[in-house]
Amino acid sequence: MADTSELRRRQLDRFYKELKKINLKRPKEGWVKEVRSSLGMSLEDLGKRLGTIKQRIQAIEKSELDGKVTVESLQKTAEAMGCDFIYFIVPKESLEKVIETQAEIAARSMLSQVDKTMKLEKQGMDSNEQKQAIDDMKKKILSEKINKIWKLK
Repeated sequence: MADTSELRRRQLDRFYKELKKINLKRPKEGWVKEVRSSLGMSLEDLGKRLGTIKQRIQAIEKSELDGKVTVESLQKTAEAMGCDFIYFIVPKESLEKVIETQAEIAARSMLSQVDKTMKLEKQGMDSNEQKQAIDDMKKKILSEKINKIWKLK
């Protein structure tokens, strides 16, 4: 039976697969300005709704583009525009693939130490043996608790 992290990982991978069908790229001028402009809302209008001045709205829009805006500012700004603020951390690949890649890195790290010792004793592995040993070690690592993969380099 799969543990809860494995089940959650599969659920998240399905969610991300659907999410990636949507264009989530930030508009050139940022989400705040894009939505504000689409609503026909001026800087002053949004400022009044937030209880601030238009220069603060300009600063929020600039800080979004600079990657320095706070989650709190985005949430309050979204609410002032009648929107929900939602953010995601989306893996570049599936979570399963991220884990498999890290398990392979861990396996290579563990086996490189063994291979060095074996080479000193003139018993090193050829490339096919290395590949098979890495695959075997990766399977072993993945069958155990996956949190170990993050402790190995």
